[in-house]
Amino acid sequence: MRDNERFIVDLNKKRETAWQQLYEEFYPALCTYAAKLTHDNVGVEDIVQEGMIGLWDSSLQFPNVKSLAGWLYKAVYNRALNMIRDRDNARRLLGNYTSGISLNCGLVLI
Repeated sequence: MRDNERFIVDLNKKRETAWQQLYEEFYPALCTYAAKLTHDNVGVEDIVQEGMIGLWDSSLQFPNVKSLAGWLYKAVYNRALNMIRDRDNARRLLGNYTSGISLNCGLVLI
């Protein structure tokens, strides 16, 4: 059996050595990908970690490394979009709140 095939079999069986290899091979590239999507380095490790935890918690079985990589990148993409949405919502709400304080109290926030 080839190395990639063994890796996928072991990963599908949730063997620790395969998960260590997954982390070593995919984690840095996924962090870079998340940082490019979010234009922010804050939180990218959480995004990738959540994707990997989602993979661990799932019962998915991958036939090859290509399908595994596709799933991981899509998971990171979706989580990055969620982070962007949440960040933008927080900024909007904070802006509304600080505008209200300024209008209601006559305070000027710098």
